[in-house]
Amino acid sequence: MSTVSEYRDNPAAIRALVRDTEVHKDCYIHPEIFALEMEQLFANTWIYVGHASQTPASGDFITTTIGVTPVVMVRQGDGSIAVLINRCPHKGTRVANELCGNAGRFFRCPYHAWSFRHDGSIAAADGWLSATVGAYATWAKANNSLLIITWDEDDEHAGNH
Repeated sequence: MSTVSEYRDNPAAIRALVRDTEVHKDCYIHPEIFALEMEQLFANTWIYVGHASQTPASGDFITTTIGVTPVVMVRQGDGSIAVLINRCPHKGTRVANELCGNAGRFFRCPYHAWSFRHDGSIAAADGWLSATVGAYATWAKANNSLLIITWDEDDEHAGNH
């Protein structure tokens, strides 16, 4: 059984979803529109994560979701800010479960208590020599204290962080 695509490869159908005075409900609830947004928008553009003032001290963090990916923005010991995928590499559990807080010296996975430094490198894990929290966002940079990320390695501005 094949699936009929209502919006993929149909720019006219997508354009018809937005009018001068209204927006069709499919923009908010249709799974194909959601999938297209994840592929075309969130995978290829710079997305706002947070403001530097939200993480003033070493270990301060905020969590959010970029598209469908959970991320944690954390202040490093040297004053820089990293954006990490908020996921333990072992079981995929989020290592930061609160909306904001201070991680202390490291994040600890609640599943098996693996510990990760603020840069995502492993601090302690029984029987494992190396791992990192998920992975870094491809590029994170501050622009007037706004932290933005992109997953697009080919972005011409990605290396200017």
